[in-house]
Amino acid sequence: CNYFVHGRLFRDFLCYLGLEYWNSHTKEIPEIFFKETELNVCKLLQGLFDTDGNFNLNKEKGSYVRLKLCNERLIKQIQFLLLNLGIVSKFSIVFDKVQNTDYYSLVVGSDFIRKFDSLIGFSHPDKNHKVKEFLSYVKLRSEFSREEIPFQILYLESKYSEFKKYITKRMKSRLCLCFRG
Repeated sequence: CNYFVHGRLFRDFLCYLGLEYWNSHTKEIPEIFFKETELNVCKLLQGLFDTDGNFNLNKEKGSYVRLKLCNERLIKQIQFLLLNLGIVSKFSIVFDKVQNTDYYSLVVGSDFIRKFDSLIGFSHPDKNHKVKEFLSYVKLRSEFSREEIPFQILYLESKYSEFKKYITKRMKSRLCLCFRG
């Protein structure tokens, strides 16, 4: 069901919420969405991915969800919201030869597509169908996948601790050589 709302009062209300008159280069996510419920944030992201996103289905090389915009600030805000939902994405700058300009891209890799689909997904039927086809192709991953960001932090801390011990040991051996000779 679609609703069409117009009028000065409604426009003033949208401005109050932080939805100013923006073009594609200046628009950004209003502050209120960084304090919103997970459901509302997911619906906002779904709208953005439905309009400016796509899904690349490639079973051999790897499938991914991509969002491409001309606004770096907006794409970084979206990346932040995705990360708050536990979805890791890769930011990159892509040069468009046809438009002769840079675009900013977010890619959600195959490790996080299942989580993306369960929280955000596409409401666009064609995009949704491609994601479902991919998910039916891919077997369920282990519960201990890379989607568990806290475990990655513990892993990095343990590696840093090992590195610190190694460096300390090397420095002590070099100090001993200096004082001996």
